[in-house]
Amino acid sequence: MTQGFILNNLLNVRQKDGLLYANNERHLLIPSSSFGILQRDLIDNIGIERMKTFFYKHGWHIGEEDAKEIMKDSSMSLIEKILYGPVFHSLKGHVKAKITEKELKIENGSVISLNFKGIWEDSYEAEQHIKNMGIADHPICYTLTGYAAGVVSHIIGEKVFFKELQCKGQGAPCCTWEGRLLSEWEEEAYKEVINSKELPILKELEQTNEKLLKEKNNLSIVMKINNELTDDVVKGHNIESILGIVEKRIRKPVVVEDLYHQVFLLEGMTEDQYQPINNEFQSFLKKMVL
Repeated sequence: MTQGFILNNLLNVRQKDGLLYANNERHLLIPSSSFGILQRDLIDNIGIERMKTFFYKHGWHIGEEDAKEIMKDSSMSLIEKILYGPVFHSLKGHVKAKITEKELKIENGSVISLNFKGIWEDSYEAEQHIKNMGIADHPICYTLTGYAAGVVSHIIGEKVFFKELQCKGQGAPCCTWEGRLLSEWEEEAYKEVINSKELPILKELEQTNEKLLKEKNNLSIVMKINNELTDDVVKGHNIESILGIVEKRIRKPVVVEDLYHQVFLLEGMTEDQYQPINNEFQSFLKKMVL
């Protein structure tokens, strides 16, 4: 059976009205170099931590869509459907995928354990990373792992996570991977791409802007206090007057103590009100020394 026959039989590639379709869905022929440009620009603009989740979710969606096509064939067993995932992955030119180990346990119609291992050769993702940014210090095929997880998760109806064990993008001869049920992984293995708590860029910019405005307001208050204190000192006013200015501006009580922690002046509270606070603070200092 020729590769062309397999491609047309599984993907049903055809042209309609001058446009390209595969399995009745419109497709685009885009060079891998365009992905490389996107990969580089995303890393430059949003950082590699954000890019990980972005590409993993992108790959997941592609894999999930291919899994829907695989699921249409009701004559195949569950394991046969899973094995078709790497075939689709390879036919689409993403990578040359091969499964080297497979283990699937089913009880009462549900998958209770899954462990697949395999090899990816000629990863387009690793190829473009090396071309545009050089050798990485960690695995970087996030769309490939996302794709594999998306395919298998949809087929078995349980969340699966795929992780690269080594990557061509970090100088290895090929990419090796392992896939298991999400519940069978330690959280450390997947939290950086699945449980990412990163805020959307616009929301993060909004929060940053709010913090800057707050700091600007604080600086404005400090400058006003500084100007008023300087004016008071120049006029020769006493320290009670100066403390009054500070208390008025910061809207908090002000306490002045000598070197022996004896209260010298109070503004905004009485000495009886301050004593419990002072006792607590002295207790804290003693604990710090010990």
